[in-house]
Amino acid sequence: MTKSKSSSANAYELLLEAIESGAVPPGSRLIEVELAARFHISRTPIREALKRLEMQGLVSHEPHYGAVVMELSYSALTELYALREVLEGTAARLAAVCATPAEIEILQEMVESDSLLVANSQELARRNKRFHKQLHQSARNRFLSSVLENMRISLVLLSGTTLAAPDRAGRSLQEHQAIVNAIAAHDPDAAEAAARQHILNAFKTRLELRSQSVGSQSAPKVDRSARIAPMNRALPALRTPSDLVPKQVESHSPNPKPSRSKNPPQRGTRPP
Repeated sequence: MTKSKSSSANAYELLLEAIESGAVPPGSRLIEVELAARFHISRTPIREALKRLEMQGLVSHEPHYGAVVMELSYSALTELYALREVLEGTAARLAAVCATPAEIEILQEMVESDSLLVANSQELARRNKRFHKQLHQSARNRFLSSVLENMRISLVLLSGTTLAAPDRAGRSLQEHQAIVNAIAAHDPDAAEAAARQHILNAFKTRLELRSQSVGSQSAPKVDRSARIAPMNRALPALRTPSDLVPKQVESHSPNPKPSRSKNPPQRGTRPP
């Protein structure tokens, strides 16, 4: 690998880690000069890394604003978890058929060691990724692993971890144990059902955290209008209901007088 490719890959990994850790949260503006100074890398690798992240759907370019970390909408979040449920269930089903005794033992050891980290949600989140990675490898399907890896990159946009929610860490480990038990019993149906239920529970917790986050925000996360020059043309004044009422209104008397002609006939002439 050449030095330029190595620098680009390094810049990509640094940016991806910053987004995943929440150091650069969704909605954040990505400025090449600032990122280059932050990571002590030239602007060229940063630019190439941003292009790669844009191709993966993690970064978008907005007019008059530049590169921004993408924010998952409610619909996108729902679609992502719906697909994740299917893929993780398929991986567990295949693992119940293909996993070796050594792989099953590794999965069991992971669950047991992770049970000691219930109070440490951040470390448990890292261990959780290792567990699912091992599960995917035990499925023995390179194409499924490739799709799951692409999905993992999309999951980077999810800020925080559901394991930080009250009681979620303990319940998640119980769900992992149910998956391992089904794989050890070589029961594909039970393994798939346990994995799908695990993702459904995580999705429910994610929605609850999202609802709490939206409800606690009194202002937008990013004030983009402050970074854009205001328009020189002033906006028209708003019209009030009183502006719509005519300035002079004729009185409505019960016996209205006939209107006089604006051009009365001159003296000595008869009106027609």
